[in-house]
Amino acid sequence: MVRKALSTSTHNSASWTLEFDPTLALSCIRSCTATSLKAETLASCPALILEAQAQACGLHLRWSHNFTVQAYVLSVRNLRYPEPGVAVGHIQAHVLERTASAWSYAVHLHNQEPGHITLGHAPLPTGDPLQHYFYTRFHALCTPCINASLQSF
Repeated sequence: MVRKALSTSTHNSASWTLEFDPTLALSCIRSCTATSLKAETLASCPALILEAQAQACGLHLRWSHNFTVQAYVLSVRNLRYPEPGVAVGHIQAHVLERTASAWSYAVHLHNQEPGHITLGHAPLPTGDPLQHYFYTRFHALCTPCINASLQSF
């Protein structure tokens, strides 16, 4: 959870009180294909906006492997924040390259110049509860119009 608290100083400047809850980073997934994922974030805190971009890539990678892999960040470069006054962050993650152990993504926020995220991945042990957790989380974030089509993929 992120809360913005007003300062009691004479300048009345705003300051962030941050209780970082990554489950609030993404608000929904709009579409998902073999090479891209489109998602939205309602986060206004810069840390959660960056987290949302990484989660979009991570959920795409996990979905592409039927939720049987664990994803982890290897590198992040030039990620963007939304322009001031933008209430919803539109995220587009596009696969640039794939190897046996890592995927590289171009990540656009509001059609700005892309940033880049590279994720590594490793198989989850058989029966690992993370497989069910990420499957459930992915489908809970999907809008009803794409949820049905993803179930049959």
